[in-house]
Amino acid sequence: GRGVGEAEDALLAEAETQLKSIRRERCQREAAERRLQLALKAHDHGEIERSLHQVRALGHVFAEASSGGVPMARQEAPQSVRLVEAATSMLRQIGESNAKKKQVTTALMDWLHSD
Repeated sequence: GRGVGEAEDALLAEAETQLKSIRRERCQREAAERRLQLALKAHDHGEIERSLHQVRALGHVFAEASSGGVPMARQEAPQSVRLVEAATSMLRQIGESNAKKKQVTTALMDWLHSD
């Protein structure tokens, strides 16, 4: 009867809404990944941290949306995984470099004031 057609229409409308949501989240994630790539090239510690946080958050949202809320193993694109790994590595390197600079500066100041 008519009820089946209405149910199918409602189901199609819901599917369209879900698809639009997934597409929007994918676009947001791609934009966040581009910002992260630019931050990596610029060695911008603060922007790497912000963009990395956003990429991870959007990746989580995207995995939930694409699985329909059903828990699943997150299947991220290999380039996304490599990008996150590169950003994590760069943050570590920048942190180590900053720590060394601080040690050298402290040692130099101690040496200058030792007279």
